[in-house]
Amino acid sequence: MAMDPELSPFPTRSPCFVSFVNLGFAVTDMTLSEAIDKFLTYLEGAGRTAETIVSYRRRFVRFLAHFGPGRELASIAPEELDSFAASLRTVATVYDNHSHRKPVHRKLSEPTVYDYLQAPKTFLRFCHRRGYTATDLGQHLELPQLDHGRHDNVMSRQDLYRLLDAAYARALAGRPRDLAMLMFMVDTGCRRGELVNLRINDLRLAALEADVYGKTGRRQVDYTLVTAQALEVWLSIRPAAGHPYVFTGDMRPTSRNRGGQLKPDAVNKIFARLAQQAGVRGPGNPHAVRHLVGQTWADNVNLELVRQKLGHRNITTTAMIYAHQDLSRVKAATQLYSPLVGYRRELGGDNLAVELWSEPAAFEQEDEQHD
Repeated sequence: MAMDPELSPFPTRSPCFVSFVNLGFAVTDMTLSEAIDKFLTYLEGAGRTAETIVSYRRRFVRFLAHFGPGRELASIAPEELDSFAASLRTVATVYDNHSHRKPVHRKLSEPTVYDYLQAPKTFLRFCHRRGYTATDLGQHLELPQLDHGRHDNVMSRQDLYRLLDAAYARALAGRPRDLAMLMFMVDTGCRRGELVNLRINDLRLAALEADVYGKTGRRQVDYTLVTAQALEVWLSIRPAAGHPYVFTGDMRPTSRNRGGQLKPDAVNKIFARLAQQAGVRGPGNPHAVRHLVGQTWADNVNLELVRQKLGHRNITTTAMIYAHQDLSRVKAATQLYSPLVGYRRELGGDNLAVELWSEPAAFEQEDEQHD
């Protein structure tokens, strides 16, 4: 897929093109806040989803707080960007200004630091392309190296079955929503945002497929017959609501989102409750399920099919995450797929050493003849 020219790190202008930017002069005194608004408008015009734009806006919060919204964009110095990057390492409280989450006293995780740096880096590259700054200030922001090969964020198959058992018990008690939701995520590998944005009219139960909408736009996903049956059971008792979304909030009178569209954070809470009920000790969040789907597919099909299954825009993302396997999986695959496996079977299985050393004298005589 061709890279967006506005966000590409390579020049797109003609070599003969001369501008104030080429000469090293900024052509605007635009403030940081104004430039960010223009960037977000660009993303909207380029067809990015509302969820993507909200995600960028959220990742700009600390950047704006550090420099101030009225700061002149072109006056930002590389050393100040270094100071911003360093400040992320000293954060001691997360969710301190969150709309509904309680503050948690801990440092930012490496993936979170990456996000807080990647958004300004992309934004500053955009500003240079548009001529708002004389140079690409984003080149001074170094992104941390993430370990995309880690396997401690993947739900185990055993934990998945425990979650399914807990959801199934709730379904038998007359509350089938969680089972339908979990089975849909397991079958499709969809993102949490794609799940909550799933509309009733997007489901084609007879064809075992649906359309989902998320950070990469619209895409088709497929599921199995048992998941279609679980969805049918849920839809048969789904409360009447003034919205078209498949999954609704809790109907208890005390619920803040009674019967409304299920919120992404509510999905996390549902998973946490099921994990606690099921005694899950490993990762028990929605993205851990998605990683399990990706890992399972990567073990059995080519990466292009994995990319399509997970809805990645670029196969580089798929390879970066799922082409790296932990050593235990490599060792297990060696025992299953080595070309010598069939050869050992022809010799009588795994007792090759017994066969080779049953008559050592014969080998010694043969060696003497060749010497």
